Amino acid sequence: MGIDKGILAALADHKEKVRGPHFIFSAERPLHPQNNEINMGHDQVLNHLYNAGYDAHEIKSKYGSVQKSIIIYQITPKVAEELHQLAAKLGQGHSIYSTGMAHEMRFHHGAYAGRSHYGDDTSYYEQPPFDGFHTLPGGGCFFNHNFDYKSHHMAGQLHVRGGNGRE
Repeated sequence: MGIDKGILAALADHKEKVRGPHFIFSAERPLHPQNNEINMGHDQVLNHLYNAGYDAHEIKSKYGSVQKSIIIYQITPKVAEELHQLAAKLGQGHSIYSTGMAHEMRFHHGAYAGRSHYGDDTSYYEQPPFDGFHTLPGGGCFFNHNFDYKSHHMAGQLHVRGGNGRE
């Protein structure tokens, strides 16, 4: 009995992919259910994205409580904008777009709607941190994008920020 080499290869593939452009959001337990315009649950959204040809996978995220989320790899800025709109129509409070080097957590509803946190680094963990993290598909690795939570900037400015997420 040893470590399954297929599982190790898949985990290495996901670790490599998360270093490139990707998008993270949840389709369950919307923070703003009054803004939910789409009657689709997590499995329906994940299947829709997968069947549309996206490299979409289920992960777990924890922002206060653990929930299922979706990560989509190899995202262009145009597709990221469409996915932000999808997350907003699901009533979600925020979604994350990352170029791999710079990250944007965009708020869709509430007091910070139209604003974003930006960041420029990603941390990886063997054990889950207390809060504000995601798993890679399969749950073998935990990570978080390091956002500047103290400031709120205009949303949609990732393309004008440097490769490190800073202006």
